[in-house]
Amino acid sequence: MSGKYQAPVDVPHWSEVFDNPQRPLHIDIGCGKGVFLLHMAQLAPEWNFLGLEIRRPVVESAQRRQQEAGLSNLHFMYCNVNISLPALLASWGDQNPLQQVSIQFPDPWFKKRHQKRRVLQP
Repeated sequence: MSGKYQAPVDVPHWSEVFDNPQRPLHIDIGCGKGVFLLHMAQLAPEWNFLGLEIRRPVVESAQRRQQEAGLSNLHFMYCNVNISLPALLASWGDQNPLQQVSIQFPDPWFKKRHQKRRVLQP
C-alpha cells in the first residue's frame, strides 16, 4: 500500500468529537458513506458511533451528512484500520469500553498479493 495509507491517524480528543464521551461506543469499520451509522445514531442517541473508512472523499461526504443531521453522537474518520485501530482504542481508554463493532461486506482481497489490504484475516 502507498505511504499515505501507512500513516497512523491523529487521535482526536473524544470530548471534542462527542458531546458525551461516557456513552457506550459502537465502531463501524469500513463505514463507506455512513448511511448505516447515520440511522443508528438517530435511533440510539444514548450511544456514540464512530465510522472508520480508508477513502477520504467518502469520509468527507459522510461528515457532511452528519453535520447536516446535527448529530453529536456520530463521528467519521479517514484512516487505515489495520494501522490506526490500536491507537484509537487505546485513546478511548477505560472510561467506557468499546461495546460494539460492525463490519459490513468487507472486500475479501482474495489474491495473495492483496492480503496486506485485508481487515479480516482467515
